[in-house]
Amino acid sequence: MRENSALELILNNLQMALENGGHDDKVQLAMVRLKKIRALYGKKEELIMAPLERYGITGPSEVMWGVDDEIKAEVGRLARGLQRTSAEELKEPILAVIKRMREMIYKDENILLPIAMQNLTDDEWVDVYRDLPEMGPVFITEIPKWAHGEQVLMERMQAEKSAAEAEDMKTSASGADFEQAVVHFDGNGSESPAGEMTIAQLRGLMKILPLDITFIDDQMINRFYKNGDKVFSRPLSTLGQSTYQCHPVPIRAVVKNLTDDFRSGARDSFTRWIPNPDRPVKVTYLAVRDKEGTYLGAAEIIQDMTEAFRQFRSMEAASMKAEALKAARTQPDQT
Repeated sequence: MRENSALELILNNLQMALENGGHDDKVQLAMVRLKKIRALYGKKEELIMAPLERYGITGPSEVMWGVDDEIKAEVGRLARGLQRTSAEELKEPILAVIKRMREMIYKDENILLPIAMQNLTDDEWVDVYRDLPEMGPVFITEIPKWAHGEQVLMERMQAEKSAAEAEDMKTSASGADFEQAVVHFDGNGSESPAGEMTIAQLRGLMKILPLDITFIDDQMINRFYKNGDKVFSRPLSTLGQSTYQCHPVPIRAVVKNLTDDFRSGARDSFTRWIPNPDRPVKVTYLAVRDKEGTYLGAAEIIQDMTEAFRQFRSMEAASMKAEALKAARTQPDQT
């Protein structure tokens, strides 16, 4: 609700600038800020709508999520349009999307949140609180502290620490050191892994790989995240849950078709590019199979390509400059 209040201030200022006219710079700045609506809608979709689906309450995800996607797409389209034309030319469609965003604020606070308050447990709200930093603040400057949530998270951490210490004692007593157990890879190093590593080495390797990785098992359950670059948010509350609930309803058929192809062996990979000018991203989906070829699940590999694109553009510019200098030197003297 604090985010929505901050959003309304931006909408008020944007509408005022449009109605007063002659404020292209103010309109353009406000529309750029509104592109962050994607992150705000992501909070409610992944942290609130997804848990509600587990209670069989599908209305918000089936209806509101789709409207959210339409608003996000329209805001992006209009923000790009302002780079080519005046605010006056786009006044009516911008006012229309402002109206839709105000309507969504009303639906959030009078439909979605009351339903969530009635159905989510205290532990689930603590999960939401725990995952808010992963999503980050959007229009507000910081996420408020919740004393009860902090207390529960502290108790959970202490319980997990005690359980880990008990497991360590049990392992030591049995004389086994799981971290030093060796995993053998019998491939050729190109088509499949070769060599061997301990569990500790594998953990260390996974920690430093410059990739964001999600593993979804053969039952379509999210089992593992490695999300250092945070290209997309990965709330911990979605671990152990269906990956379908992390996607808007219209996309779920695409997810199912890709999974079916992986499972049947019709394909082993699929790549898509997100040509965001601020942060271009490569997303690769890979089928994961055991030595016998049995389907184990799928991996999603996400790479932030911003630096790669910058390096390639820099090298291309340097190469073109070198070619131009070379051509200039080989030109015959016209004097």
